[in-house]
Amino acid sequence: DLGRCLVKLGRHRRRVQENPLEAYDRATAACGQAIRRNGKLVEAFHLRAEAHRGRGEWRAGGDAEAAQAYRDAIEDYSKALELAPRFPSAYAGRGRARMLLADVPGTQTAEARQLLEGANEDLEEAARLAPLEEEVKSWREELKKR
Repeated sequence: DLGRCLVKLGRHRRRVQENPLEAYDRATAACGQAIRRNGKLVEAFHLRAEAHRGRGEWRAGGDAEAAQAYRDAIEDYSKALELAPRFPSAYAGRGRARMLLADVPGTQTAEARQLLEGANEDLEEAARLAPLEEEVKSWREELKKR
């Protein structure tokens, strides 16, 4: 099941012509199956979070579906971190999802502030654990400009 999860997410990343929402949905479903069979599969939670975040980013209009996708991603990244507290990609992904959720129209100012504070903490931890990760560096720079 985890293998199918990886394959489905990978296929989406390679094939632009495929409907990305369908690919993200298939990856989410495959990861969900893997998690139901073994609730300790860190990579399944991480990959499902990546699929949720990708779904939210695809719906860049900031609608309620994007907000829910980001919330789902944050939840799955958090679960991955419960299982593997030193997982820099999960910290980075959760930080990015928090940044994106803070930008969704309709997010209250106080909630957005909390999300951005959490994003900063996550990205700092990701940078501490994986200091050479370029994506983390760029997200931290983006966050500093806010």
